Amino acid sequence: MNQKNNYFKNLLKTELNRDLFKIILVLFTYIIIIFIFKSGYEYQNIIPFRDKVEVEPINKITYFLNLNGKEYTLDFDSRKSLLSIIESISDVNVDIVKFYEGNKIKTINNSSSVRVKINGEILKDNLIDTSFNQINPNTKIEITF
Repeated sequence: MNQKNNYFKNLLKTELNRDLFKIILVLFTYIIIIFIFKSGYEYQNIIPFRDKVEVEPINKITYFLNLNGKEYTLDFDSRKSLLSIIESISDVNVDIVKFYEGNKIKTINNSSSVRVKINGEILKDNLIDTSFNQINPNTKIEITF
């Protein structure tokens, strides 16, 4: 065993032998790296290719708002509540009183005489209860103040 250790020590004493050892070590490292990439490529061929998942089109929900004679057509991605529909218009300043059963529209643009119609039905006392949390699409809302 001692002879083998001396043989390897003497083998690496010359510069030519050290350079050859470095070259062999680098080639061995490159071969290992190439085999790693080759196995990854083969693994990729084994896995079935997944097609692009089709994205479902977003259904736009449209609401029609008549605000003192001005017609607005509002498009949203999901169903909205009556208050969020009204507040989505930048010209409107809504004051709300919150109750346990819902909300009451107190004033719109500092006008206290507010009348809200949804599909022709007048809201009694401008009280918005929980049934107006999600308004059906294509609803016609008329607000006069």
